[in-house]
Amino acid sequence: MFTNTRILLGWLLAMGLGLFQTAAADETATSTEKLLSVVAPELRPAARRFLQATANSPPLNQDTLADFRKMKWDAGPRLPDIPVEMRKIPGPAGAPLLGIVIVNAQPGQSLPGILHTHGGGYVVGDAASSAVPLQHLAQALDCVIVSVDYRLAPETTYKGSIEDNYTGLKWLHDHAAELGVDASRIAVMGESAG
Repeated sequence: MFTNTRILLGWLLAMGLGLFQTAAADETATSTEKLLSVVAPELRPAARRFLQATANSPPLNQDTLADFRKMKWDAGPRLPDIPVEMRKIPGPAGAPLLGIVIVNAQPGQSLPGILHTHGGGYVVGDAASSAVPLQHLAQALDCVIVSVDYRLAPETTYKGSIEDNYTGLKWLHDHAAELGVDASRIAVMGESAG
């Protein structure tokens, strides 16, 4: 009991000092730096770039949606030694063809596979915009990645986007040998909506 009380008191004291130091530092920090202070240090440069890029952006609504969809993030040049292929596959029942991006297909291999869902809150973004970061990921993990260009809201419902991604997962599993994927080693990942 004494040890637990001492630990609790030490923790409370440390938190109090930390809050005091944070409050003092906040007095001199800019509003951006205040906002970034809660972000993990290794993510702050990317978060800072995002905040700068969107600082003068209008709010997302029906009137601005088309302009938001035109915005493209510069992820840098594609890696020449990691293949990227754009393909159309059958969509879910009653849906249009579904676009996918295949990164690092290696026919004849037995690599892990990843089904990737791109970010954008199910409202903006596309699979092609993720190609360069996915090339780097495929290279680092020595895997094959399929990213789905799912239908976006408000033109489709959340259910439609989920069905598109599930269709992409089934397609990846069914075409694993063609892509050089071990069908028993498929993971699912994404960011934001993904």
